[in-house]
Amino acid sequence: MAGRRGHGGARAACAVVTALLAGGTGAGAAAAERPAPSPVQQVDVRALAGDDPLRQVLVAPAGGGCGPASETPVTDDADVSVTLAPAPPFTVGAVPAAAWRQTPVTDPGWQLVFRGFMWMPALAKRAADDHQQLALARIVDQALAFYTDNPDPGTSTAGWDEGTSMRRLTALNCLYQLTADERLASAIASEVAVLTGPRYYGPPYHKVHNHGLMANLAVLRAGRLLGRKAWVSTALSRMSTEAPLAFSRLGTTFEQSSAYQLVNVSLWQQAARAIEAAAPGAPALPVIRSLVDRAAAVSGWLTEPDGRIVLIGDADEQAGVTRPGATARSFRDDEAGLGVGRWSWSDPATTYYTVRYGPPMRAHGQEDRGGVTWSPRGVRVLANSGRYTYDTASRFLAYQDGPAGHDVAIPRGGRVQPRAWVTVTRTALAATTHQWWLQDRLFGTTHKRAILVAPSKGTLTVSDSFPRRTSFAQQWHLDPAWRLAGLDAKAGGARFTRADGKVLTVVSTGRLSVLRGSTKPLGGWHFPTAGSRLPNVQLTSSGTGSVRTVFRLH
Repeated sequence: MAGRRGHGGARAACAVVTALLAGGTGAGAAAAERPAPSPVQQVDVRALAGDDPLRQVLVAPAGGGCGPASETPVTDDADVSVTLAPAPPFTVGAVPAAAWRQTPVTDPGWQLVFRGFMWMPALAKRAADDHQQLALARIVDQALAFYTDNPDPGTSTAGWDEGTSMRRLTALNCLYQLTADERLASAIASEVAVLTGPRYYGPPYHKVHNHGLMANLAVLRAGRLLGRKAWVSTALSRMSTEAPLAFSRLGTTFEQSSAYQLVNVSLWQQAARAIEAAAPGAPALPVIRSLVDRAAAVSGWLTEPDGRIVLIGDADEQAGVTRPGATARSFRDDEAGLGVGRWSWSDPATTYYTVRYGPPMRAHGQEDRGGVTWSPRGVRVLANSGRYTYDTASRFLAYQDGPAGHDVAIPRGGRVQPRAWVTVTRTALAATTHQWWLQDRLFGTTHKRAILVAPSKGTLTVSDSFPRRTSFAQQWHLDPAWRLAGLDAKAGGARFTRADGKVLTVVSTGRLSVLRGSTKPLGGWHFPTAGSRLPNVQLTSSGTGSVRTVFRLH
């Protein structure tokens, strides 16, 4: 996988390859010809193959670098049948050679898990814990067969991209730690070569990214396991150099995602510990820890009054960071393009909002610049769509990433100018109201947006203007809890309710229309977690020249 996307919901299966996991030729097929032990143990590894266990493995202390063990036993006297839905089960030691190149599922997230050996550490850990040496040897043999069946082509194809390589190296580190099998050394060296060459996802080839940091942690561990000082030196040097480039001066990640703010804070905290273990007293340590402290504070700004993060960029609904002792009411980071306001850090019924602006989309960002989220009195009203998939064949990818999935204004026929910035021209952040004025040429023509948040009134007012004859539409995405209760399209009025009795009214100078859970046209969807979608209200206010919309929570 390329650096932007880490994993996604594995969705589309390629039926013609079902047979590849059941038979075929090559090293895997040869293993399948031996008499199979009985019985067969079936292991569902989906929960053990995600990115959270991966990050635990990368930063685990010596002796614990494999993550959690499989709950299902992995024994010497039984083959292990692995379930990684939606593909058919496959047997460890019997994966045919062709299956690595022509995988049974086309979704890049599934391929990342399969080719990245993310299912191996849990199995190996259980076998080792139970002293099942034959089973552990079969897992090692399967890993080594990959390099015979699918050698490095020198390009980012067939599972030899940096993201898959980094995950595979993590698994190999685990296997070597458990077995000290010297045959693994050449495989480990192959992966280190990928992660220290032009495919590395970091400077000078790319901007700093969490994939690069995870690669450095994996290379560092490999170097310490095998006693390769050059690998250790490379990893330490890169982490020391790249740390100041991972966040803005105020501590906001440049990956443009609230979820990846938390990821990067965690990874860099762990990187500091890894550096200290490998090079006590390294000059980079106080620099990294200071950066992480600032970034952790930003994580608090990205946490709504309900304790969960606001959905910005590629993000899933998850717990955020509480800062009950904080007192500031606004945060502005022009370098990263993030504005946040809140009137309390301890009252769950306070008003909270975000404003996105700044540099072009990158990493785990989406086209949300110029957009707002708004949670008056602790109630989520305006939200971003979230993250559904990384599958380029899915229509939902363009929806989640594009401006239509966010609370922005879009001119008719407009196309995003990829290098355009959105700037804040001024703010007025008073005790009782916050105002922001934005300007951009994001769609090629001049656009201005004015935002007024008035907590005491429970209102949000957004005014957009384009050149006089420009037809455009404001797009508004309501939290899935809201339901349409009344609509007067021509008069520009709408009423929404929630199951708890709360009421939201909308008055606009534009013509209103509503989509909810629609596929033709695509609209009205909310993605609480990757691979899951909920219908929600997508309210559109259309006009020419200028449109003003007022939301009020009653």
